[in-house]
Amino acid sequence: MTARLTVFLPFTTTTPAALHDAIDAAFLQAEHDVPMDVAPVPMTDAPILLRAPDVAQLLSLSETTVRDMTARGELPSFKINGARCYYRAKIVAWVEQQIADQNGGAR
Repeated sequence: MTARLTVFLPFTTTTPAALHDAIDAAFLQAEHDVPMDVAPVPMTDAPILLRAPDVAQLLSLSETTVRDMTARGELPSFKINGARCYYRAKIVAWVEQQIADQNGGAR
């Protein structure tokens, strides 16, 4: 049985890189069953998948801190062909959860 994946692209997706990112995100969601309650990422030219240096810059942390937090299982990540990757929407959701937890569970 062959699964069918339909990808809806916004009209702003004009560059090959943006098209590639949109298709990657759709496959990632389908393959890893990414829940729909993950905060949507605005359609920009920002990459969907990040590496440790990107996450460090996004969170204003050192790359060493990001790698240490990942090793302790504190940051959501996964591997693709042995390379550690971070799904941008999951990192954003993790930040929002950290804020909610520090505010007594209120969002």
